[in-house]
Amino acid sequence: MSTVTQSLRNVLPNIGDRWRGMSRRFPLHGNGVIVLLLALAALHLFGYQRMDLVVFALAVCAVTIVLITMVLVFGTGIWLRHRLQAELARPLPGRELEAGYAAATGFELPAMPWLPLMELRWQVVSPDNMPTRIHQDENSGRLTEFITPPRRCRGESLQRDFTLSDVLGLARFTWRTRQQVRLTILPRTGKLQQLPALRTMDAADGIPGQTGTPVGDRMDIRRYAAGDSVRDIMWRVYARTRHLNVRLPEKSLFHSDRTLAYLIADANDEAAAGVARFAVENGLLGENWLLGCDGSQETANTVTRATTLIAGSRRPQQPPGYGLDHFMESNQGAGNACVVFASAHQGPWCQAFLDTINRQKSPFTLVLATDAFDSDGQRPWWQAMLMADKADSHYDKDSLQSVSRLFAKRCERVIVIDRDSGQSFDPYWKKV
Repeated sequence: MSTVTQSLRNVLPNIGDRWRGMSRRFPLHGNGVIVLLLALAALHLFGYQRMDLVVFALAVCAVTIVLITMVLVFGTGIWLRHRLQAELARPLPGRELEAGYAAATGFELPAMPWLPLMELRWQVVSPDNMPTRIHQDENSGRLTEFITPPRRCRGESLQRDFTLSDVLGLARFTWRTRQQVRLTILPRTGKLQQLPALRTMDAADGIPGQTGTPVGDRMDIRRYAAGDSVRDIMWRVYARTRHLNVRLPEKSLFHSDRTLAYLIADANDEAAAGVARFAVENGLLGENWLLGCDGSQETANTVTRATTLIAGSRRPQQPPGYGLDHFMESNQGAGNACVVFASAHQGPWCQAFLDTINRQKSPFTLVLATDAFDSDGQRPWWQAMLMADKADSHYDKDSLQSVSRLFAKRCERVIVIDRDSGQSFDPYWKKV
C-alpha cells in the first residue's frame, strides 16, 4: 500500500506539470471553451433540429466571435513575441532585493496602445514563482515590471510567462522567455532590533596547569537529570525543598578569537536565514568570523559574501545538502565552537544535527528562528481564510518547546527568536 501511495505522489506532480504546460499552449481560455461548446450545442439542438432562426443567428455569431478572436490573438501573439526578442536579449544589471517587498527589476517595455482590444501581462516564474505587478507610467506610457519575492533565492536569469489575451477573456497566447540578470533575493529581517550575544565560547582559558581540564570548583547548579552522579546531588536542598539539584564543576570559558557560524537549510528555514543575515550585517558575530551554509562548500568572512551565501542556500528546484560536518572539519577540525542557525520546526535536520553533535564533540550555540507562533495551537479555519498571513508558517508553542528542549542539554546554549516580534527566548520560554 505504501508503494502505491509513493508511486501516486511521484506521478501526480508530473501530471500536473504536463497539464499546466498543455493549458499554456491551448489557444482558448476556459470562458472561450464554455462559450464555444454552448454555441455549438445551441446551434445543433435549436438551430438545425428545431429551425429556430434567432438561436441559429446568435449561435453562429458566438462561434464566429470566438474563432475570429482566437485567430487575432494567436497571430498578434506570434508577431509580438518576435518583436520583444530584442528587448529580452539585453541583459539587465544585477539586482539585490529583499523578500516580501515589491521592487523594480529594471525590465521595461514601450507603451502598446495599438493592441486591438487585447491585454499583455506576464509573470516571473524562475528562479522562483514571484507575484508580478506591471505599472504603466502616466506620461510616457511605458510598462515597468515590479516583483515581490516570497522567499530568498539566487539566480542568473529571469524566466517569464507572457500572456496575450482579449478583453473578453475568450482566447489567449502564452509563451515563455528568459533574460540574463544576476538576481539576489535576501531574506527579510522582520522586526529584529537586537539579539543576544552570539559570539562562541571556547574552553581551557585560565587553567593553572598545562595538562588540566577546563573545569574549576563545583559552582554551577542545575536540575538533576538521568545519568548524573548521586554524589553531586545537593541533599540538604532536597530535604528542604524536595527538588533534586546537582552541583557541577564551573567551566572556564572565554570569547573565541574567531566565531564560526553555520546556516542549516530546511523547508521552513526562511526565519533562520533572516536572523543569520541580521547577525552578520549588525556585527553580532564579532570582528573575526566565518560563515558557512548548506548548499555550498564555500565560506564567507565579509558581509557581502555572507549575504550572498545565505541567499543561495535555498534552491527552489532541489533541496541543498547537509554540510555542517564538512564545514567543521574544514575549519581547524572538530572541537571548535560554532553558532548554528536553524528552523524551529521539526524536520530531517534535527537528526542530522544530533549526529553532528555526537561526532564533533564541539560546543554549539543553537539559534532556533520562527516567524510566528500561536500559544493556543492552530488558528481557526475562518481566521486562516479571512486574515492575511505574512509569515511563512505558524508554529504552536508545544512544537517550539519540543525542538528547543531536544537540544537544550546537548548544546552549550539554545536561543529561540521570533522574527515577527523580534523577541528572544530561552529553551524554557523565558524572555532573554
